[in-house]
Amino acid sequence: MSVILDIISSVIIGGIIMVIIIGIIANLSQSSYEKYESTRSESNRIALARQIEFDLEKIGFHATKPAILAADSNSIWFNADLYKDKVVRGVRYYLGSPTETLVSKTKNPRDRVFYREESGKATTVYNYGVTNLRFTYYDSTGAATTNRVVVKAIEITVDIETTEPHNSVYQSFTWQKRFYPLNL
Repeated sequence: MSVILDIISSVIIGGIIMVIIIGIIANLSQSSYEKYESTRSESNRIALARQIEFDLEKIGFHATKPAILAADSNSIWFNADLYKDKVVRGVRYYLGSPTETLVSKTKNPRDRVFYREESGKATTVYNYGVTNLRFTYYDSTGAATTNRVVVKAIEITVDIETTEPHNSVYQSFTWQKRFYPLNL
């Protein structure tokens, strides 16, 4: 009789230990997925920020005035010699529609495609989970302006969310930077 109780006790204790191990493995798997999504989103943000910094710092370089061809709160179009080859190129940044085919492949209903057009090249498409793109323009006194001719500084804000949810929540990042291009 005591042998049967020992066997039953061992099975119960073994079952409890098995449930604990399965719970730990499931938790590790979920944590790994969260870390992967976070790292991927952060990498996307960094890549996008580097491209924007590369371009915006060169606005007006070797270009005729006004270097900014069009500017509003959601897009910018400017001229610059990006590669220091004395060839002035037009560059335009803007967001696509939330209903575009490329965006509909992600689970995030708020993300949009970020476009970078450069004259003479194919349009670059970034599907990085960008949910918002805002430009604010400043004159030489530091006051906000909508007159592209007097712009001396440009502030960009990019909101990025993960393209896949975790527990029905999209992790978000915001990148904001003010540029003072020397050639404006």
